[in-house]
Amino acid sequence: NRFALHQYVLVICQGSRVLGYCTVGKPGRSTLKKMLPKLQTCNANASIAIDGELFTIYLSNQCPRRKGFGGYLFNVGYSLIRNGFNWQRVIQTYSDDDTK
Repeated sequence: NRFALHQYVLVICQGSRVLGYCTVGKPGRSTLKKMLPKLQTCNANASIAIDGELFTIYLSNQCPRRKGFGGYLFNVGYSLIRNGFNWQRVIQTYSDDDTK
């Protein structure tokens, strides 16, 4: 089923404390039904696909400020969408970046 909802939760922890999380997934039917016409009005000639959504991003009060945790969660969530929700490819992307 092309429209099945798959949702992933990415969590950043420090010891037993959860510092933040984000939820990422494939868009549901209602999102596609609502958003595609709006996006197509921007460029009627373009072929538009919504590959995924970043549903939630949360940082706890105990999360250190100005350390980039929110940006990191966003980047990993976006990478998961860009890599077709293939976690192994996301890990490979980040390990390749570390070796550069």
